[in-house]
This record gives sequence, C-alpha cells and structure tokens, in this order.
Amino acid sequence: MEALERLDMFRKAYKDLQTVSMRGAVMSALTTLLMIVLVVIEVVNYAKGDIRTVVGVNPHQTDTMWIYFKITFPNMHCDTLTVDLLDYKGHMRQNVEATISRTFVDGTRMADRSLQALLRKSGLKTENTLGMKRALPLSPANFDSVVRRENTFVDFYASWCPHCQRLSPTWEALAAHLQQSGQRNLVIASVDCVTHKDLCSNQNIRGYPTMRLFQKGKPKVDYQGQRTVEGFESFLEASKAIAPKSHTVPVPPSSGCMIQLKAETYAVPGQIHFGVTTDKHKITTQEANMTHSVAWMQFGDNVPFHISRKLDTRTRNAFRAISSTAHTSTKIEQSHHHYLKLMGTVVEAASRIGRDIYSYQYTATHHKEHLEHHFPAVKITYDISPSVVRIHNTSQRWYEFLTKLFALVGGFYTVMSFVDTGISSVLQKRAKDTMGKLS
Repeated sequence: MEALERLDMFRKAYKDLQTVSMRGAVMSALTTLLMIVLVVIEVVNYAKGDIRTVVGVNPHQTDTMWIYFKITFPNMHCDTLTVDLLDYKGHMRQNVEATISRTFVDGTRMADRSLQALLRKSGLKTENTLGMKRALPLSPANFDSVVRRENTFVDFYASWCPHCQRLSPTWEALAAHLQQSGQRNLVIASVDCVTHKDLCSNQNIRGYPTMRLFQKGKPKVDYQGQRTVEGFESFLEASKAIAPKSHTVPVPPSSGCMIQLKAETYAVPGQIHFGVTTDKHKITTQEANMTHSVAWMQFGDNVPFHISRKLDTRTRNAFRAISSTAHTSTKIEQSHHHYLKLMGTVVEAASRIGRDIYSYQYTATHHKEHLEHHFPAVKITYDISPSVVRIHNTSQRWYEFLTKLFALVGGFYTVMSFVDTGISSVLQKRAKDTMGKLS
C-alpha cells in the first residue's frame, strides 16, 4: 500500500506547513491575468477561423463578370466624354449609357441643373437611377411651373388606353436619350389623365395619347407623326425645341466629370475606352486633357469584409490595385494606357453568404503616349489569367481547440511555477548568505 501511495501525483501539504507571502500573491495575480489574456486570444482566434489559399488552374471559370469603377476627369466636361466597352469575342458597346452615371464634380448629375432645383422645389427626387422613370410626372401642383420653361413636351395619357401603354416605353426612351445627349432646354413630361381629370379637361384633351409641345407656358402644337424616338426627335428639331444633331457649341465651363459604371461583360480579355466626342461641343485636341483619378476599380463580386480583413494587406489591396491613384497629363494630346492582369479568386462557400464568391485580383502597369493632332484617350486593357486562387475559411475542430487551450493554460502555469520556484531559491540562498549559514 505504501508503494502505491508513492505514485500519488496529487500530493498535498498540510496547511500548517504552507507559507504565504506578498511575492507569491503578486506572482499569482500576474499569472491569473496573463492566463486570462491568453485564453481570450485563443477563443477569439478560434471564433475567427483561419484563411488558407490554394493556387491552381480554373476548370470552371464563369462566363461573365461584373466591372465596377469610379473615375474622375477634373478637366473634361461630361458632354465631351464617351465610354466604350470592347471584349475580344468581338462584342463592343459604344458610348455605354444603360449602366453608367455621369456626375459633375460639384455633385450635380448630368442633367439640367435649373430643372433639378425645380424638381426639389416640387418635392420630387432628382436622382435618375436605373429603373426610375425618366419622363417627369406632372400634376396640378407642378404643371404650370414646369411648362413655363422654354420647352416642355408632354404626353397626356390614360392608363387603360392600349395605345398609351404601347407608347410608354418609347416615351421613356425619348426622355433618356435626350437627357444623355445633353439637351438642356427641353423637359419630357407626362400627365395621367385618369388621376388628374380636371387638369386634362382644362387643357382640352380629347383623345389619348396626346403629345403636346409647350413653349414658355403656351401650347404650340400637338404631335401627329410616327411614335418613334427618331420621329419625336425630328419633330423637336423642326420646332427648335432641341439643337440639331450637327449643331455644336463651345464646351460650357465645368469643374470636371465623375463617371461611375457597373456593367456585366464576357469573362474574356477586353478594354474600357474613354474618348472625346465633338458631337455636341466644339473642342480641339489641345483642349482635351485626360488627367484622371481612379477612386476605385473592381472586377467580379465584392469580397465580404469578414473574409477580406483576414487577408494580408498586399492580397487585400490586389482586389483594387489602381484604386485611389491619380494619373496626370504632363503634355498636350497625351493619352493614358493602363494594362491590368486579372487572376480569378474564389472564396468558397462562405457560411454568411451561402454561395461561392467569384472575384478578381489584379496587377497594373501604366504608360503614357503622345499622338500629335489626335484626341487623347484613356484605355484600360485587361487580360485574364487561366489560374485561380481559392480561399478557404477554415476553423479548428472543437476537441483540437480544447486540447490546445488546456495545453496553453497548463504549460503557462507550469512555467510560472518554475519561475516562482527559481525566485524563491535565489532569495533563500541570499538570506542564508546574509546570516552566514552558507558553507
């Protein structure tokens, strides 16, 4: 029995034989505090998980990808800039407008600023976003104030009328087209005669739809031609409500133009081309200054914050390699060319998203070129690597976490015990030496 008792790993000393000291209390408090800190750090790391990356060939590349960017041209008017998308499958979208937003640097959208003030005064929203009606809806509250403008083209319609229903998308397309072409002396509007019967009655509306042109508050003529965008545009040109297509005017003063784009394109090499147009304004090659700054440019899906924050800074910045950069034209007629090399990046089955996130990291090189007597341009050419980076968000198994936690706590306690024992031995030896008891 005594031999078995000698194997006791949990021997205890009688309390009468134990001693306490201020040094021991300080060591105990320090040990407890540090152990709590280590436990908290370990629990936080367990909750956050870990990021692992694997590079390989992409066998399942997506057919399309999204492009997002926000670029400011401080020396160019919005009316003089064009944006073209070209991919090497032969698809080209010239002067893209459907998914683009042009904003003057002072914050005003590319639209009639005085009209925006009128809209705000009428209590209507001024932003023209995708899916929002382009034609201004009129009511008795704002009809007189709007038609007092220089030119107002109004569609009086009834919602139950099949001819009105067929006209509606064409009318919206006309409003969008004229807004994008920079026609600032004309308002495209509409009146629902079912809702506002008295207003239509006061205007002597006898049939639906009735398209009537008002000039400075007075009705001029009702439109009787083909109900197409081209037909409406020819009518408005003949009525001098808009400038003819061949008409150009000097570039109005502007504090610059900010362009934002969101577009889906084929996942093949391609180019984004910013050029200069003289369709609406007189501008020479020497006056065009393509100095620009890139606020952000991104390809593919947005990587969730809880994933991106775990990546190192270099990898995180690679998703927007040319974001927050400025590119200055040091000579007249100077073009800028940015070449981007894209690599697909897949964040696999993030639990908070429920699906794979497909984005692109990229590197960028830049150069400038001067072509005399040619309008400068900004070209962003991108190529896509066949390789792909797969990002896994992994976490420890619960039993691995507990094992590591107990090992950490026990190991740290043992180390602090050794430190305390060492300090006690040194102090005891020094005390004996002082009393002359050391041999």
